[in-house]
Amino acid sequence: MSVPPIENIVITLFGPFAVQVGGRPLPPLRSRNGAHLLTLLTLHANREVARNWLAGTLWPDSREEQSLANLRRSLTDLRQALGLCADRLSSPTTQTLRLRLNETEADVLAFDAALKRGDEESLRHAVALYSGPLRPDSYEVWLETERAGREEGYLRALERIAQLAVERQAWQEATHALRLAIAVDPMRESLIAALMQALVESGDAAEAMQVYRSLRMRLHESLDGAEPAPETTEAYRRIRARIQQRPTAPSIPALPLNSVVRAFPNNLPKRITQLIGREQELSSLGPCLQKSRLVTLTGAGGIGKTRLAQEAAETYGKVYSDGAWMVEFAHLTDPAMVPNAAAEALGLREETENSLLQTVKNHLQPKHLLLVLDNCEHLLTSSARFVDKLLRECPNVHILATSRQALGVTGEVVWQISPLALPPAEIAAMGEGTSALLDYASSRLFIERAQMALPTFVLSAEEVRPIAQICRRLDGIPLALELAAARLRSLSASQIASRLDDRFRLLTGGNRAARSSRR
Repeated sequence: MSVPPIENIVITLFGPFAVQVGGRPLPPLRSRNGAHLLTLLTLHANREVARNWLAGTLWPDSREEQSLANLRRSLTDLRQALGLCADRLSSPTTQTLRLRLNETEADVLAFDAALKRGDEESLRHAVALYSGPLRPDSYEVWLETERAGREEGYLRALERIAQLAVERQAWQEATHALRLAIAVDPMRESLIAALMQALVESGDAAEAMQVYRSLRMRLHESLDGAEPAPETTEAYRRIRARIQQRPTAPSIPALPLNSVVRAFPNNLPKRITQLIGREQELSSLGPCLQKSRLVTLTGAGGIGKTRLAQEAAETYGKVYSDGAWMVEFAHLTDPAMVPNAAAEALGLREETENSLLQTVKNHLQPKHLLLVLDNCEHLLTSSARFVDKLLRECPNVHILATSRQALGVTGEVVWQISPLALPPAEIAAMGEGTSALLDYASSRLFIERAQMALPTFVLSAEEVRPIAQICRRLDGIPLALELAAARLRSLSASQIASRLDDRFRLLTGGNRAARSSRR
């Protein structure tokens, strides 16, 4: 009979990667492959895993003896970090390793077990555990299959929950589950068709038609004018005919494909440019916001926190029955004005008998909405107090904050935003032509903004190297890249690259609004 471990361990692989040992964060590992090793062993928990397979997976470009030596070093580092839980990681044979974990100690294990059980309660538990894609911080090839499999399991669970709700004629419940699924896979037409049907049955045929139109717009923008499947279009026509048969129903004009329609309550600024290079973060944020009532996007100035928050609110706002609302703090200098800014954004007036803070709380208490608090870093203490009060007294309000620092509020999920992926310095010598730059988010952003700033701009082979240099010198910071791209009106890419030693002077001639508002 095995002796139970002295310390407990909690491993989170969905959403931001986190490990706690005995209630404390795992000490930093020497390399990313240490975290990858722990991830692989967790995914194969309680089974013997061959050392040579682990080494080959983690160091595919190294010779076998070198990869095994790297594995031994990472094992030593991982065991030291695990401390009193190091006995969880054993070597049943000289050729194998095994990590001993209970189902409750790793979210992915609990998720897999819940899916396997398959009853409705278990499926709901699996959905609650899925706070985002598996290890979204890593783009290793071996993770893609694992990540895709869990995402598909999450979608199947939501689809089954929706089916069971439909059988009970619980249309609102079915709609909620289907919206969560569509937030992850907005092109899956089986989900779209099911959502349209649930909306019709709940009496909201107009919204069902809007779901179809939104699908058409996404297909048109993403797949070069593609149209929905014939069966989806036929379902739309039946809904439209059903509305038109009602004598008192107002006519609903057809919408052009390029229309931007927000069918949920909000005050979000209109999108001006396409979000580039944040696809992974955006797909992870929806499930994370559903599971955690406070998510804070952190990172350096200009990293794109505000832009990502806006896109997340636009993408997932329909999940919340009362929509998504954005509160701007950038212009505030007085910490006491935080409730005032929120009241103004929500369209509230001060009440004689209540403070503005109480007025805001009274308004939000019955609401189910997403509140975006932008640029909290210079009002950190007052923002944190405001957020804490809302979380405690407004049970269905979810908050997405942006700040250069975490708020430090109980229950906060801190999401560190990284710079955009950089092209390699030697890209010009790789012989892949101009298309190689489009494989990297930073250079893709620079090229698109260059074409907006200078419509005659055409990417040539001679500009591959200087654009790569610009992206690398500016560390993949979106705001800096946008400002640099704006300089193409008067300078060539080579001239911009050669003048980046004086970055401040070079970039201050760009978009003033961008410098003041894009944080």
